[in-house]
Amino acid sequence: MKRSFAGVDRYLIASLKAGRAAECGFTQTVISLYLLFFGMRISSLICGCLLLTALFTAGCITASSGLSDTSWMLIAYADAGGEMARADAVTTFYFSDDGTLNGNAACNSYSAEYRKSDDQLVIGSVVMTEMYCTDESRMEQEIRFITLLGDVRSYRIDGDILMMYGAGGDELLISGRTTRIR
Repeated sequence: MKRSFAGVDRYLIASLKAGRAAECGFTQTVISLYLLFFGMRISSLICGCLLLTALFTAGCITASSGLSDTSWMLIAYADAGGEMARADAVTTFYFSDDGTLNGNAACNSYSAEYRKSDDQLVIGSVVMTEMYCTDESRMEQEIRFITLLGDVRSYRIDGDILMMYGAGGDELLISGRTTRIR
């Protein structure tokens, strides 16, 4: 199912995908309330305010410290038609302090250099392993992800959400912050 992730939905999905739900004492209750409110068709604005307040209070939404030394997990990406598609395969990336980006792109490990200045971000040519995925959808997501990395020109961090944009300002990649396993 393709869908644009807007507002509060980003925080909920990022918390779940990034594994932060386990760190938040009453996140399960918050998720239940979220589903209940939307099931009852209560205003998105009211539900969003309640959910953001609960997540902020629980410490699930934190301040950003920039890109250096951060890890992310892909939540959604722009498909070939420009619509945001939910990431089905685990895709990770880590921005090191030395200007290297690396991670796992669903099937293969990859690495690239990156340069950033203010909100501008350029990712160099990607080098990756050449494993074949038997799951065609994972392979398609990986190919699209690697292509989009090369198209990134700017970024914005909003709490635990990283959004990367193309030259025209189109949203390309949405990711949730994770904890790097060393």
